[in-house]
Amino acid sequence: MSPDYFQDSVDRLSSSALQVLSEFDRLEPNPDRFLLAKKIQQQIAVNGQIELTVFVCPSYKPSELLGPNPEEYLSVNVKDNDLFAPRVPRLRQIQDKLRQQGLNVQFNLLVGDTDPEAYVLPALKKYGVQIPIQMIRERQKEYVERFANRPALEELNATVVSVADLDISLPEKQMTFPKEWLSEEVGFLRWLFSNEGPYLGKFEFDDSELWAMAQKKFELYGEQGYVVEVLTGGIILQTERPWQLRTQMLQSTGASVAAIYPWIRSEELVK
Repeated sequence: MSPDYFQDSVDRLSSSALQVLSEFDRLEPNPDRFLLAKKIQQQIAVNGQIELTVFVCPSYKPSELLGPNPEEYLSVNVKDNDLFAPRVPRLRQIQDKLRQQGLNVQFNLLVGDTDPEAYVLPALKKYGVQIPIQMIRERQKEYVERFANRPALEELNATVVSVADLDISLPEKQMTFPKEWLSEEVGFLRWLFSNEGPYLGKFEFDDSELWAMAQKKFELYGEQGYVVEVLTGGIILQTERPWQLRTQMLQSTGASVAAIYPWIRSEELVK
């Protein structure tokens, strides 16, 4: 195969892949659209296929934190009607469309299971909440194993990976982001621990504690951004609100990550 023929083939497949993914992108204009085209070209040239990353949020039971078995806060049960279930039909559509264009697609489902130990459990120590790290690891492993065996994944070319189980060396990078992003996350955390949030107001934190938690969460997402760039090809299908803020958090330490937004609802597009 001549170099010119190979490049023509890469260009043709890249153009087809970009068109398909753009059809599923609900954010217009997407600030990552040029980076997305670059990532697609790189993936096809190197691996001959498209890799797409989807973050999976594990299940948590905050009501268990003050009980006799606080480790049950980290649920090991995978429900058919969890937050991931509504994503599956769209993932199948994306897979089918890419295959129609002669492209194989690999979905990397990253279970974001390090949030508790990164910023939630450290803040809860003042309430006497402590879960041994070994117990955390055991429950993380069990959840991922159960998730990987769910019937909904049978028709998808998908690999399920626990972020907690990854052991990679990340570059030392300074985080760069406007203070307004951090302020927005503080507002989310304030709701999370309020009477209206899932923690039902059982734990109170002052502003300085919430800002510290938000900072740690940004650092965690910045690290996850490098996981996406280095290990899974650098393209994510964003599943988490606030949509753009979550992507910006992944990019906040300079990780080269492009996102598309297949699950933004029509009412969220109204300016």
